[in-house]
Amino acid sequence: MVTEHPNGYLVYDPDYLNIRRSDEVVFIQITLNQGRSLELKKALYARIAELLHQEVGLRKEDVLINLIEVPKEKLVLRERRGPVRNVTAWTLVILN
Repeated sequence: MVTEHPNGYLVYDPDYLNIRRSDEVVFIQITLNQGRSLELKKALYARIAELLHQEVGLRKEDVLINLIEVPKEKLVLRERRGPVRNVTAWTLVILN
């Protein structure tokens, strides 16, 4: 899901973690199964920031990524058919 917000809508610290961010900041939230190493997570962060920089010119410092790690037994993908052209979509469900 991608949501764009007008200037001034998002409240954020432009110097969070001592990294200077601009008003072009992009927040990315990823839900995934628990268990990945810190090295793998850092590689993911670096790759996403690099691709956004290469493809759309976004400063790497303006990419803020948040991971939500969930135990495997609580993360379920459910298939559903859309009303238009019988498109298949996947819904991410986190069980309580």
